[in-house]
Amino acid sequence: MGLIVIGLVCTALARCLVTVDRRGLAVALWFAPRPRMRIPLDRIERATSREVAALSLGGWGYRVRGGGSALVFRSGDALFLTLATGREFAVTVDDAATAAALLNTLIERDRPEAGERG
Repeated sequence: MGLIVIGLVCTALARCLVTVDRRGLAVALWFAPRPRMRIPLDRIERATSREVAALSLGGWGYRVRGGGSALVFRSGDALFLTLATGREFAVTVDDAATAAALLNTLIERDRPEAGERG
């Protein structure tokens, strides 16, 4: 019985909602809107997507590595953000390529032109 309870708790905590919009990236647990991790658009340099194995990012869960951090729930498609600090943040999501394209479009739109003052 105890293993079933532990399995249900782990399953509940192993899913998240990832939102990409004009404010940047937000990650929240699927069953609770708070607490939420938010990375503002002005802190993101660029976004990419690629296939990853969970163990290559250090395993499952929230992982901190030398050059950045990752929120890993499975192997597969992942969204990688290069932050203004030079660090990298990754989160495994479905259709990471669309999320990366949207973020890159929003970053370019908000970035000042070469001749503009900022």
